[in-house]
Amino acid sequence: MAPEEFRNAILQKGAVFLPNRADPGLLDKIHRELNRLFASYPDLSDEQLAVSDPSTREQIDLSHVSERTFSTFAGFSYYEVLRQSGLWEMVQKALPETQPEESPFCHSRRVATPDRKEFFSWVIDYHVDAQFHWAHQLNINFWTPLVACGKAAPGISVIPIGLERSKGYLEFNPTGRYEFEHQEFNQSKFRVSKMRTEILSEQGLLASAWSPEFEMGDVLAFSNFTMHCTYYRPEMTEPRTSVELRVELPGFPI
Repeated sequence: MAPEEFRNAILQKGAVFLPNRADPGLLDKIHRELNRLFASYPDLSDEQLAVSDPSTREQIDLSHVSERTFSTFAGFSYYEVLRQSGLWEMVQKALPETQPEESPFCHSRRVATPDRKEFFSWVIDYHVDAQFHWAHQLNINFWTPLVACGKAAPGISVIPIGLERSKGYLEFNPTGRYEFEHQEFNQSKFRVSKMRTEILSEQGLLASAWSPEFEMGDVLAFSNFTMHCTYYRPEMTEPRTSVELRVELPGFPI
């Protein structure tokens, strides 16, 4: 994909699927290191964890492992996926008015069915990343699974509408005036209630939801204003681990 195509897809459609773009060998290496990290914790007491690294304990409880924790443990970075694949360079060419930066909100996430509780979290409803961090600038989330997903394992679903349309639909207000809704993070800047499934359906947006099937190496890129959620169906019985490689674009006008 040419940089200009990538730019248009992110800004006008909100998301773009990049098949076979990441190295499956590197993704498998990340997966092995995450499994090794999680396997090391049952032997430690809560008291030891509380003293040594409470943030890591919290990440295990939430099934999120941050870039900082992972790179310290494994000796390499999640972001090698973007640099090795050329996606980092493509962002630089596609959006030359800014210089991409690594985000502190980069992490892995493990999802499974309700009967598999060990180190797994459950599905997440529709949301935009800008609800939680960096509503003042454009970010891109390069989402890639460490296993095949979207069929036997939970995947991801996005509503492919562009930046301006998403901001308009959610009535984005940078001053955060929606005090009667949610006060945490940036949620008061959005009409988050409009992302409830029944309202998305009433507005005709749910019908356009896109839930691709992934093989290892496939990447889905979407902006921090793109509505997305965990894609789950009752017949999905396999766990899924994925990495969210967020790239910040400081100064890019939104």
